[in-house]
Amino acid sequence: MQLERWLEEREDVVRALTLQREIIKILKELENQKNIEKMQESLCIYLRKLYEKDGYSTFVLDKNGTIVCFCL
Repeated sequence: MQLERWLEEREDVVRALTLQREIIKILKELENQKNIEKMQESLCIYLRKLYEKDGYSTFVLDKNGTIVCFCL
C-alpha cells in the first residue's frame, strides 16, 4: 500500500527511470552491432515516439548514461 502511494506521488520520477532504462537497453543492443548510423537512427525514432506520447522534447544523456529530461 505504501509503495503504491509512493509511486503515485513520484510518477514523473518513475517515468524518467523507465525511460532511462529503455534508452540504455536500445543503446546496448545497437552498440553490439557496431553500427553507429543505425544506433542514431533507432534512438531518434524512439525519442520521437516518446515525445508524441509523453511530451518530452529534449533528452540529454550524461557520461554515465543517466537521462536528463526537459519538458517544453
